[in-house]
Amino acid sequence: MQEVLAWTGGQPLLTQKVCNLLKVTLKKPLSKPLSYEERGFEFMVSHSLQQRNEKIDNSPLRSGEGLGERFLITQLVEGVVRSGIIENWEAQDKEEHLKTIRDRILVNEQITVALLGLYQQILQQSEIAINGSPEQMRLRLTGVVVEQQTKLRVYNKIYGNVFDINWVENELGKLRPYTNNLKAWQESGYQDESCLLRREDLEIARVWAGGKSLSDVDYRFLSTSVEAELNQKVAEAEVRQNKALEKEKKANQRLTEAEGKTKRQVRISIVASVFLALSIIGALAALITAGEAIKKQDLATSKLNNANKELQSVTDQKQQAETAFTKAQANQKSANANLKKATEDVKKKEQDLLQKDQQLNIAKEKEKSANEAVGKAQGDRQQAQQQALLAQKQRQQAEQARQTAVDGLTLAKQQQDSARKQTGQAKKDREIALKQKEDAQQQRRKAQQLAQTAENQRKSAEAQRKNALTATRLEQVGVRTLRQFYVGRQIENLVEIMRAGKELKSLVKGKPSLADYPAYSPLFSLQEILLNIRERNQLEGHQSEVNSVAYSPDGKTLASASWDKTIKLWDVGTRKEVASLTGHQGWVSSVVFSPNGKTLASGSLDKTIKLWSIDLDDLLAQGCNYLNDYLATRDKLRQEICPNK
Repeated sequence: MQEVLAWTGGQPLLTQKVCNLLKVTLKKPLSKPLSYEERGFEFMVSHSLQQRNEKIDNSPLRSGEGLGERFLITQLVEGVVRSGIIENWEAQDKEEHLKTIRDRILVNEQITVALLGLYQQILQQSEIAINGSPEQMRLRLTGVVVEQQTKLRVYNKIYGNVFDINWVENELGKLRPYTNNLKAWQESGYQDESCLLRREDLEIARVWAGGKSLSDVDYRFLSTSVEAELNQKVAEAEVRQNKALEKEKKANQRLTEAEGKTKRQVRISIVASVFLALSIIGALAALITAGEAIKKQDLATSKLNNANKELQSVTDQKQQAETAFTKAQANQKSANANLKKATEDVKKKEQDLLQKDQQLNIAKEKEKSANEAVGKAQGDRQQAQQQALLAQKQRQQAEQARQTAVDGLTLAKQQQDSARKQTGQAKKDREIALKQKEDAQQQRRKAQQLAQTAENQRKSAEAQRKNALTATRLEQVGVRTLRQFYVGRQIENLVEIMRAGKELKSLVKGKPSLADYPAYSPLFSLQEILLNIRERNQLEGHQSEVNSVAYSPDGKTLASASWDKTIKLWDVGTRKEVASLTGHQGWVSSVVFSPNGKTLASGSLDKTIKLWSIDLDDLLAQGCNYLNDYLATRDKLRQEICPNK
């Protein structure tokens, strides 16, 4: 018996069933001798004929004799339990005891997920501490677990083998939308990120998991999937940012090339200016080459114009490719280049002016020499006068060239001043553009922050509004359910207040303080109902009011009488209808069992009392008495159905 209790945990129905299975096993005839390895719970072949007919009370199972090499009790009980209950249990569960526990666990998807997750923890850890949560209370009500020393454990080994970890995983797999991914992730040692959920699959899983109590593995899998999704989005953003930076780098490179081309064009313009200055010097140095100098000047001017055109073309291309900031920066660079060019032109013009002054002094010396030559050589006066006229003409040309150089120097200084002004203006424009850019970025950040704040406030207000409406409804449900509980239908009202309690728990989200609860009546109504509820179950089947009920002396059968003119018999263990007795013509007002439980008496408004036999032996005897004359000439049939007659 100790081995039986080790398997059933003292559960009455299972204990009775295991004992019956053992009784049947011991009465079976031995088909062949058992080997030493088989170690069954049978006797030696030489004593089998005598001992098979003995009662169980006189067998070695009770007396404890012959337990050595002949049998092992532990293996016998385990074999009977496994073959008679655990293996193919759904087909062997005639009493529907295990099926009832299964149906209580798999009551609906939302509750089932929480119960399976909690039960899975108990199977994995052997026991868990009691915390008074609704899930633990609900799981205890299914009957599969029991409280022992402030711990929750599986009620018995039979439940643990029938509803084992494989069964739990299979049932969870039917409910989870991500079962295959989770299984593959676990098999990889929680390392294979390809098994994690992405995008639409992750969103579907998060919606499904909302409001459910899942196992630690489920929460770990979902949180890891969310983290991987965020990491992927960050990586994609970084790739896009790198591409943008690469484009910006290429644009800057093109800008640098354009600036280089611009500088080359400026250098060409400077060289052209140098050529122009040299042509002017040549004109002053030798008046006889004035025509050639003019041609060179025209050529230099043409080159300068062409260079300016190319510079303008490059500048236009540059302006089209740049923003307001880059335009200001380009203007500053251009102004700096012009300033440098103008400064160099001023220096060159000053050098030209110095050279012209020297040439003028030379011309004056020549004029002076010529005058002296006139004085000395009066005989050659005419020639001297001609030389003097020529020198005077050269002096005038030199003075004109000097004046031209002075005008050029003045113009160069004006251009230098203009370039400096342009440089200063370009710097101011650049600073203004930078300031505008910073202001725009700051305003954009402020706008984004304000938009995010407004969105958060809207979401918070919406959540608070929904919570307030839900709290009001739960408060009403708590008050109404408690009021209806004292009127009747206790089970229905307990189920209703349990639903309200679960919804209230999802609102408080683990807040320990009662002051944080948005509604109180569901909590107190549930406590009041649990303290006062007496209804355990409901038997439904009568079509009208039930007037009387009675238990059989062994407590296994319940009889009920109803205004629908029927008497129904119920199996107390399975809560199922066994039979419906009809025969009264009026309402049945009362029923009662005889002391031996073999007869049921019923009273009805049809003015009759009927006696119903529920003893099979008595009914068979009555049948044999009724068929006595018929069986008198039929010996074979009489031996078959009435051997004692």
